[in-house]
Amino acid sequence: MDNPLVCHSHVVDQRGSLWEEKMMVNRERFRKRYDDAIKRAVKEQLSGKGITDITGDGDIVVEIDLMSVPRLRHDPSSAPSEKVFPGNIILHKGDKIPKQGGGSGSGKGKSGHGQEAGQGGGGGRMRLPLTKEEWIGYVFQDLELPNLVLKMLTSSDELRLEQRGFSSVGPAHLLDLKRTILRSDGRLQVIEQQIEDDLDEERKKMKQQEAVIAEEEAKKQSGSPRWRQAQMQKGYHLERIRELENELGVVPQFEKMDLRYRHHEMIPVPVTEAVVFFHLDVSGSMSEKDKLLALTLFRFEYLFLTKLYRRVHLVLIHYHGEAYECQSVEEFFGTSGTGGTEYSCALELHQKIQEERFPASQYNIYVTHASDGDNFTEDREKTIKFMNEVVLPRTQYYVYVQIGNERKDTEFWRTFSKLQKPYPQLTIAALTEPREIIPVFRKLFKKKGVKVK
Repeated sequence: MDNPLVCHSHVVDQRGSLWEEKMMVNRERFRKRYDDAIKRAVKEQLSGKGITDITGDGDIVVEIDLMSVPRLRHDPSSAPSEKVFPGNIILHKGDKIPKQGGGSGSGKGKSGHGQEAGQGGGGGRMRLPLTKEEWIGYVFQDLELPNLVLKMLTSSDELRLEQRGFSSVGPAHLLDLKRTILRSDGRLQVIEQQIEDDLDEERKKMKQQEAVIAEEEAKKQSGSPRWRQAQMQKGYHLERIRELENELGVVPQFEKMDLRYRHHEMIPVPVTEAVVFFHLDVSGSMSEKDKLLALTLFRFEYLFLTKLYRRVHLVLIHYHGEAYECQSVEEFFGTSGTGGTEYSCALELHQKIQEERFPASQYNIYVTHASDGDNFTEDREKTIKFMNEVVLPRTQYYVYVQIGNERKDTEFWRTFSKLQKPYPQLTIAALTEPREIIPVFRKLFKKKGVKVK
């Protein structure tokens, strides 16, 4: 009995890479929507969450809409269909069944509770715990130091790997094939042209000897010395022509001299540096509540600077009837003073420190000034002179935050309002309650073109 014929069939799915690529794009979109949802939830909290809410222990919980990975599915209402329901004793063929509500897909029908196509199932909200670092990262995501520009630095400790030309030696993965081929083609053209020139010269000389041989043979002097000499020369040139033709056929496509590798070097990179001056009014007119509010604002700005910028220097200045520089963050956040208010002494100290340690040609200079708005009237002219001639012309961004009240008739508010027109880098804000710190801070340091709540 003959063996039965066995047929095998194989289905080769060639959609693999394309399908995976499409799914990867969908996953990336889902991750972006998920991240955007968290960002929106954090921003919703900003209006009602104070700075004290993120200084305690534990995670911060945000609420976001439930989401699932997008899926494509058929819309059951898009085409007629027949279904068999066993055990039915009520309905008969031709009866119309009322809709019980839509599925998870949106389709074209008016009923149903599905989301837009491609967004996946939803409904309900979920509570998502974030660490303080994650939450702060979302808060600071749209913020920056305004007007930060590159300054000329005398030294830099930042290095970056950059391509600097090409080398004849290097690892295989850095081989520049295009330049190698170009050099090889150039070398081959030169060598082949030289061989062709030598061949033409040898053929020309061989023809000359053949002419001598023919001339001698015409004279019937085949054995003459001149004839023998011509025969020897002809044989030499013929051998030389064969050698050159062989060389022409074996010229190597690539040689070591053709290889060109991309060459990289570690080069110093100019670093944008900034210095931020904190001016804090610790005079007797500032209540303990006002001082605590101002210190909390500074603490939040300090957190922002140290998280987003590595090359930012801090100068911490307390002032009342006199000004002094705090030597540590702990001293700045932990001490206070008494007495009257003379802001010009803080500006004088600011000028001395800035000129000695932070030249304006090398540093971006920022100032954040917190006060209740009071200043001696006798100090007004001196303060305006310092602001006009020293501080504002050298400053990228100056922020005055009035603590504890929103009155626009205070000494500082009137003075700085007049200076805003010639100096647009000066900004004024008011802060009266702890819950206002984050919204005010975000408005002061928002990125250009970004709307913040």
